[in-house]
Amino acid sequence: MTRSLAFILATTIACGAVPQIADASEFGAVAVGADPGGSAVTTIVNNKASEDEARLIALRGCVDSNGSVVARSRCAVVSSFQNQCVASAGRAWAVAATEQDVREEVVAKCRAAGPNPAVCVTVSIHCVTKP
Repeated sequence: MTRSLAFILATTIACGAVPQIADASEFGAVAVGADPGGSAVTTIVNNKASEDEARLIALRGCVDSNGSVVARSRCAVVSSFQNQCVASAGRAWAVAATEQDVREEVVAKCRAAGPNPAVCVTVSIHCVTKP
């Protein structure tokens, strides 16, 4: 395995699925799609060579996910980042400069999103900094 890791997350948030981490440079993006019934899908991509590549892969991951048809049809890139940390918990995601900052932000967002704060306990974090 190389020193850099790939972080690709595609979960159906409505089910409270635990984020999955898989292997994938320093750019990342978040794509989200949601339907009015509460079903949502989020794809987080990290460690790509360019912002455009990260945005494209995040959007494709969202559209190709296992979420509802309506949620997948509403997928859009909502954030892109470079050399930062990204985290997800329950229905929430966050991007911040440090692991501590991103953990605090994602847990706060998760709890605010409700209705089940128990899903906010499992937080997936991946940080990339330029060597």
